Amino acid sequence: MSAVLAVALTACKAESPDAGPEPSPLPTPRPGTATPFAAYSSDAAIPTALGLGRVLARPLADPGLGPDAGLRVLDVATGATLFDRAASRAVPPASTAKLLTAAAALSVLGSERRLATTAVRVGSAVVLVGGGDPTLAGPRSVAHYPSAARLVDLAARTAAALGSAARVSVAVDDSLFTGPSTAAGWKPNYIPDGDIAPVSALELDGARLRPDDDPKTPDPRAADPALHAGRAFAAMLRARGVTVVGAVTREATSTAPRQPLASVQSAPVSELVEGMLARSDNDLAEAFIRHIAIATKRAPTFAGGAAAVVESVSALGVRGPVLHDGSGLSTLDRATPGELATLVAAAAGRRHPELSPLITGLPVAGFSGTLEKRFASAAPARGMVRAKTGTLTGVSTLAGVLVTADGRLLAFAATAPHAPGTRRAQLALDRLLAVLVGCGCR
Repeated sequence: MSAVLAVALTACKAESPDAGPEPSPLPTPRPGTATPFAAYSSDAAIPTALGLGRVLARPLADPGLGPDAGLRVLDVATGATLFDRAASRAVPPASTAKLLTAAAALSVLGSERRLATTAVRVGSAVVLVGGGDPTLAGPRSVAHYPSAARLVDLAARTAAALGSAARVSVAVDDSLFTGPSTAAGWKPNYIPDGDIAPVSALELDGARLRPDDDPKTPDPRAADPALHAGRAFAAMLRARGVTVVGAVTREATSTAPRQPLASVQSAPVSELVEGMLARSDNDLAEAFIRHIAIATKRAPTFAGGAAAVVESVSALGVRGPVLHDGSGLSTLDRATPGELATLVAAAAGRRHPELSPLITGLPVAGFSGTLEKRFASAAPARGMVRAKTGTLTGVSTLAGVLVTADGRLLAFAATAPHAPGTRRAQLALDRLLAVLVGCGCR
């Protein structure tokens, strides 16, 4: 079945009342976005284990995957496991761990929740209070999140509330998050290479010093994200006629009353989840787990957030992942292909409509996000696979949904935990999914 552009997909019916979650309609792509996906049918033939085993043996033996490659394939309509190879082996999930974070964020925080950044007056000081929104945009921000809160708007509203004759100092409050700013299992090069900023409740453009949209250039990050944001805020106040005295400081613990001045809000959680998955946004993933921790009355730390995520996804039948962060950057994280595939199948089914942004946010093979430049040599899968990528040194993973040649909607997770090289592993995974898409496998 060929891919079609911007098709609204109709729902499948479960094959029996107790068969499992019915698949929900895969959402229509937003106007102007090339995200094709094929229609699927509840009447389509289901691949058999024998048929899948026959066609998948060769691509799973591809040297590019290295030893111990794992794969689980589930039929979304019935919940049945169609193929299983090493799917119970816990491996580093890399960025497919963001699927767990996304599901927990949607379940615990809700789709409509927004993250607020505020300015308050404490005596003669204006305090910029971080609300844990790393998508807060500066004047040079690239519009990855079109509805993002803008610091320039907050500065304009604050200046208007103060009046042009105001004379204030500026401080920052990043106390919403606590604990270490880096996680166990993070490599020392992550922050210098710009993969992520030190985690903070107050970040501007993810603490990027030179925000841009070029993946080939590093994104150097501020060593102290909160002070970086505060200095930008002070400059914006000065540009609006406010006299700012002294250097920007971190607010000391104080019981002095706070007078609200202005605030700005992020895009809703549903849009943030979509962007996090499409771009594999590490900073947002780490913010999310802390908000989940707060909502479940845990400490807003790596440990508290990871525990909150693990507890949340257990309600979806995903039991067993070990997390040390929310982004999957930690080399100590562990999840199985079976757990990841189960989560994706739950998000694609009707029983958890609150999880639908997890599916809409998945990159489309050959068209969008982190899969935009993938599958060039695996054409049958282009436009037919939506999946979250995961890459660490020696690790390559994919987890998502696809439609077979017969129109059957499947959930899958594939892992290559000992890959000989990133590019080789990615090509091998692309070919594996192309075989799965093109196979009736009966």
